[in-house]
Amino acid sequence: MEYLEQVALAIIPSIGVGFLFYKVIKTIVESDRSERLAYAQWQQRQDAPEKSDATDGTGVAESSSTTPRS
Repeated sequence: MEYLEQVALAIIPSIGVGFLFYKVIKTIVESDRSERLAYAQWQQRQDAPEKSDATDGTGVAESSSTTPRS
C-alpha cells in the first residue's frame, strides 16, 4: 500500500501541471479566435462603402445640377 501512495504522490503534481497547461493554452486559443473575429468584423466595417447618398465618397455633397445657379 505504501508503494501505491508514493506512486500517486509522484503522479499528482504532473497531472495538476498538465491540467493547468491545458487550461492556459485553451484560454489563449479562444482569446485569439475571438480577437481575430473582432478584427475581421472591424475590417469589414472599414472596407464597406459609405451608405450616404448625398456624398461622392470624399465627404463633399454633390450638386444635383451641372450648371451653376444664377
